[in-house]
Amino acid sequence: MEHGLHCRTMLNRVSLAVCLSFLLTSGAFAQSTSTEALQAQAFPVPPIMARAGIVVDGDSGAILASLNPHMHLPMASTTKIMTALLALKMGRLTDRIVVPKAAFNYEWDATVMGLHAGQVVTLSDLLYGLLLPSGADAANTIAIHYGGTEARFVAMMNREAALLGMHDTHYVNAHGLTASGHYTSAYDLAKLAEYAVGFPDLIKVTSSRTYNWNGHILTNVNHVLFWYPGVDGVKPGYTDDAGLCQVIDVHRDGRHVIVVLLNTPNLDTDVRNLLNFGLHDFSWVQSQLPGDGPWTTQGGNIGANAWVYFPASGHYVRGAFLSSYRADGGSLALGFPRTEQLHEGRTLVQYFQNGALIHDTSGRIYRLPLGLTPLPTPIVTPRPSPTPRLSPTATATPTVPAREATEGPTSGANGTPLPFLRPTPTPRPTVPGPRATPTPTPFPVHRVTTSNVFLAFQKSHPSLLGSAVGPLVSAHGYGVQVFSYGALAYKQGTKTILLLPLGDRVLAARGYLPAHAGNTYPAGFAPLSLVQAIGWFPPTTHLTRLRTTPRVPAGPELMPVG
Repeated sequence: MEHGLHCRTMLNRVSLAVCLSFLLTSGAFAQSTSTEALQAQAFPVPPIMARAGIVVDGDSGAILASLNPHMHLPMASTTKIMTALLALKMGRLTDRIVVPKAAFNYEWDATVMGLHAGQVVTLSDLLYGLLLPSGADAANTIAIHYGGTEARFVAMMNREAALLGMHDTHYVNAHGLTASGHYTSAYDLAKLAEYAVGFPDLIKVTSSRTYNWNGHILTNVNHVLFWYPGVDGVKPGYTDDAGLCQVIDVHRDGRHVIVVLLNTPNLDTDVRNLLNFGLHDFSWVQSQLPGDGPWTTQGGNIGANAWVYFPASGHYVRGAFLSSYRADGGSLALGFPRTEQLHEGRTLVQYFQNGALIHDTSGRIYRLPLGLTPLPTPIVTPRPSPTPRLSPTATATPTVPAREATEGPTSGANGTPLPFLRPTPTPRPTVPGPRATPTPTPFPVHRVTTSNVFLAFQKSHPSLLGSAVGPLVSAHGYGVQVFSYGALAYKQGTKTILLLPLGDRVLAARGYLPAHAGNTYPAGFAPLSLVQAIGWFPPTTHLTRLRTTPRVPAGPELMPVG
């Protein structure tokens, strides 16, 4: 058989033996080593659409990832970072400056602060006009005041660049509008940003969303500041020649990351992917892009080299695994990927929110019955729910909502979290020899009856669940039952059925699920708050709290798109 076959419906007994051997007898679900856990928790470098980009640890200066970091490219208004830096080094915020007539020597469509010749302004006001609306008039006013002429000020900019080790940079003007010989590199801009963010007065300006000047509201054109948490600057830019450019600085949860993009066709997607990677935090952040959402993906190549990247979880599905993933129902069945392909013994395994795919030694790829997994966490008897238990004769036909169901409470009746739920353990199946005839799906020797409330769903989704492996249990008003390939939760009041992330449960028990691995699930899955409320994860699992994780090795190359 070829890649992409369904383990639930097409496994022969040989493959079943491999599955059960992997799940039950190997060390795969024993206590994981720190090396295995780090491998599972590592996030790959994301794809990038920009011509050049870089992710830098803002504290150590270590390069976390890059693409064409030394390529000479025009940088548009990110030029104004150097203009502001020199102004702060040469002047005082209270300096009163007369706007010269020569300050208006720029293209007619340039962005401006709104100055007029002869006007008196402070350096503080000029910096807001320079860095918020990206005023070319403010840039030229600063240059002429502190340099005597724009040309002399530009010479100072180039000297400062040389002192900072910006060997890929050459300035021709103070505003960044297109000019021959005006260029920099992603590496140099990161170096400049690392230095510039050490000036509190500069960061105070670039972190401001608006500024009231002379009766006018100056609005920051750095729109990432408005939607990505932790951003404190520093500067975007755009010209037809340079494309969209961005220098961004983020402080969050003890981390400091600088990202630079040059000439990107999709600034929001690139900047979010790179910041998430640098921060090790894939909690969903909604951008301002129309149609944006956790379901969006990026893809490239074809055939054996095809790949799809999931920004909501920070992982890829590639090649033959991608074919099998799609054949098994994609994100609607398996959810988003939680790991890359991992070497476990002689096999390759990739974990998803709701399952795992295994590439065995015969070259076949199929889904693992994670419901049969003996988890290494203590078995705790679930506490009774304060609501009546579900009736075994319930006949209501449940439906799967298109969006998240109403979220349940976050703690038990006494205010404490519910314990980790676990299905009743079943005996290990007898594994036939390799020449046995095919069987449609693995199941325990002693069958467990599917609850009546799930029969209709199981019948309409025969390949999604497999056989029941545990009895119906109740928690917080939800009925929960585990199957070979999935788990379901039923809300008696609303008569809705939601998938529970079986893959996440197994990964959390093994210590493979990093904090901030991504806190969203596809349509039809239970929301994270419900999952946590019913005690689905071990109590030490915190998907919404950042914890310190080892930094990735410096310098991997970003994957270009297209």
